Amino acid sequence: MSLRFFYLVLLVALLPGLPSCRTHNKEAMKVLVYTKTEGFRHEAIGAGKAGFEVLAQRHNWVVDFREEPEVFRSDTLQNYDLVVFLLTTGSVWWLEDEWYSFDRNPRSNVEVLISIDEASYEVDDNPWFEGVEQRMGDHPLVWYREVGRGRVFQTALGHRPELYADPLFLMHLAGAAEWTALRK
Repeated sequence: MSLRFFYLVLLVALLPGLPSCRTHNKEAMKVLVYTKTEGFRHEAIGAGKAGFEVLAQRHNWVVDFREEPEVFRSDTLQNYDLVVFLLTTGSVWWLEDEWYSFDRNPRSNVEVLISIDEASYEVDDNPWFEGVEQRMGDHPLVWYREVGRGRVFQTALGHRPELYADPLFLMHLAGAAEWTALRK
């Protein structure tokens, strides 16, 4: 028996006793996914939740889906590494969600990752911003910002249920979550 064959047999014999390639000692990232809506409720919320469950399994996350505003008490929030506002609408705690249009271009205060040229689609006036010029030309869709020791990541993508089964979109969400929670 050759020495190379011996080492191969030894390695195969030891593999069942070795820890798996997945890191088990890494503390699970705790993610709050907030889905409260007022009025309009987007049909992609269910698919979004399913997508985050897939991400939780793949990336060693613990995901908690909540809709009650009491979750935003400081004693509750300290239990999470990351808060995700998943397709929220209306007045949601301190955050008001705008659909497809923004009351100002955030580019001067953020790092834009994805934008769209408004000349490529028809811009509808949003009644929430009466008297505000909503046509920016350059329309940011995905951006991030560091605030003190925290991080903010904004994506205006995800209004189609099928996106939450798309591997590229799930990678987009996973990367955003990991970076925002200071994991990368």
